[in-house]
Amino acid sequence: MSLNQRYLSVIRKHYPKIKQTDLQVFADGWDHVVIVAKNTQAFRFPRSQAYTKRLPIEVSFLQQLLPISPINIPRLTPHQDPQFSLTYATYPFIQGVKFNKDIQVKFSPPQKNHLAHQLGQFITALHSFSVPKAKKIGLETIRANYWPNRLKKIQATIFHLVSIKEQQWITNLFNDFFTVLDQVKVKFVVSHSDIAPEHIIVDPKTYRLAGLIDFGDISIGDPAYDFQFERAFGSEFLQQVYTAYKLPKDKTFDTRRKFYESSQPVRNLENSINRQDQSPINLHKQQLTDFIKNQLVSGDT
Repeated sequence: MSLNQRYLSVIRKHYPKIKQTDLQVFADGWDHVVIVAKNTQAFRFPRSQAYTKRLPIEVSFLQQLLPISPINIPRLTPHQDPQFSLTYATYPFIQGVKFNKDIQVKFSPPQKNHLAHQLGQFITALHSFSVPKAKKIGLETIRANYWPNRLKKIQATIFHLVSIKEQQWITNLFNDFFTVLDQVKVKFVVSHSDIAPEHIIVDPKTYRLAGLIDFGDISIGDPAYDFQFERAFGSEFLQQVYTAYKLPKDKTFDTRRKFYESSQPVRNLENSINRQDQSPINLHKQQLTDFIKNQLVSGDT
């Protein structure tokens, strides 16, 4: 029995009134498979043991974030099924669609700016959450050696697939970032760590932000990590988010944000290889090649 079949079996077992024809499976996420029933109930199954262990922490954190969040976020309820050895969560489905490119073009500039302001307000609330309280809940802190170790893993994982020029570009990108980190002591905050288009849910009828999902990577880390908006939404959108963000930004804040965005295509390829899924590997390898080529033409590192 495949994993997806096990997930569907768990739903049939505990929710016999839900017809299988009413279920929609979303298996394109890195860390979870999400199954939605009639656009009313969502079931989220962790792909790995690591995310299974994080689920109770995520549930506890979201329970405390809900009262202070200015936008809609998942109200997770954890479940276990000993028969299938599965831990999963359910939550009321947040009505809307992912803020992908085909949806973005339907938003007027003022509508897009309003959405950016809503995100900035949410990130302010999230980053204002007490770090000591977050540690008590169990959120992990990103350690100082995380990114140097990540570069070593990337070199071991993807360098055999990319050209010498691309290898050098990646190495320079990370080394320049390490130099920046030496210039300032970053004040860590609670970070969503994955505010991507597929996790931003919008209402296509009202052109407003419906909610933000997938807090599976919630951690204590660099606040700049939550501002990776320029490549996906444009510089004006990023500036609008910045305008609505009410916490201080240090002198290297935007430089660090640029690194996180620029390293994303590298990390996408690394993740695809780790999952041993050939189709995304080919796609992300080409995307990385194209991205580095454009950066070299523009003179960016």
